[in-house]
Amino acid sequence: MSISRLCYRSALTFTEMTLSLEEELERIVATARANNARTGLRGALIMNGTTFFQVLEGPADALEATFSRIEADRRHHDLTVIDRRTDVVTLLPNAPLFFCDTLDAHDGVLASLAMPIMQAPELVSHDDLISVSVFASARLSRSHEVSRRLSA
Repeated sequence: MSISRLCYRSALTFTEMTLSLEEELERIVATARANNARTGLRGALIMNGTTFFQVLEGPADALEATFSRIEADRRHHDLTVIDRRTDVVTLLPNAPLFFCDTLDAHDGVLASLAMPIMQAPELVSHDDLISVSVFASARLSRSHEVSRRLSA
């Protein structure tokens, strides 16, 4: 079975936001997680300052419908598709939407992976985004697993 994957970047449009940045991000992430879970999409949203990077993967029809909504969202502009491909392996299993702010990355390995994103967002490749997304989501998943074991 094949999956579709799309990577893009865009810039925040603060004048279109009705809430604080933190509240807007919470709303965006919560809505995207619910929609992605319903449609079978998985993804990672990475924020670097005022730039968003997103990796989305899943069924082609759901991906295209979601991307059409994303393109119409006025809270960001200068949307640029970095990569669009079909694959047979999901890179983000069980992740309706993982969110990471690279400026809050206190993990040394994650920070070094995010360095190309921070220094030259216009040069970010599919592999850069996938590396950061997969590593960060795996690290977060592992830390949640440790927390659950410690609290049991």
